[in-house]
Amino acid sequence: MAYISIAALLMLLLSAALPWVINTGAALSLNSVDFAEWTSLYPAVMGETVSMSTTLLLRLMWVCAAVIIGFGFSGAKVGRAFIIIVLTLGLLPPFEIISAFDNPNYRQQAFIAILALATGLIGVAGIGSRYRSIIVVIASAAGLFAVIMGVSRGMAFMREAQISPVIGIGTVIAALGFGVLLIIYGYKQIGQRHNRRPTAHRSNGEPV
Repeated sequence: MAYISIAALLMLLLSAALPWVINTGAALSLNSVDFAEWTSLYPAVMGETVSMSTTLLLRLMWVCAAVIIGFGFSGAKVGRAFIIIVLTLGLLPPFEIISAFDNPNYRQQAFIAILALATGLIGVAGIGSRYRSIIVVIASAAGLFAVIMGVSRGMAFMREAQISPVIGIGTVIAALGFGVLLIIYGYKQIGQRHNRRPTAHRSNGEPV
């Protein structure tokens, strides 16, 4: 299962460079970062009940990916930390944030980058390793939800802007990667709970 988990993680990372939405009529192709940036510039997104929540969903998946890298694997701490740092660098806002910190888009980018770095490195450090399976299950489920909801809401705004998008291969691969990780670590979590259950009967004198 370790190889399948690594393959699923690589799928997540690969999806960043692939198109998430495509509009063949206007020759428009956006990867996950560009798609999130497009939604942040669309006026209706700023007017959502929770401002820029669609943009947040599209960026949140990378926090989930950092959590999975940090908690989902053991060993190769330097390598995992390096991947998390590189991932974080790709999430940082431009240097203009120094003079435009009141920009909500820049602030959200900074928040996501800091959250991804902190949670990922906490996992690499081994903090909370006892609960790493359930943490990865939650992160995988949250990532899958963020991909599905973020893309569907973003595409709805594109249609509102008279753009006719279709789902790109990047979205499919990201959703598949999170789905595979959710199944694998969910199975591990069930197995761990099952293995702990017989010890509860020791006090009753039942054989284990």
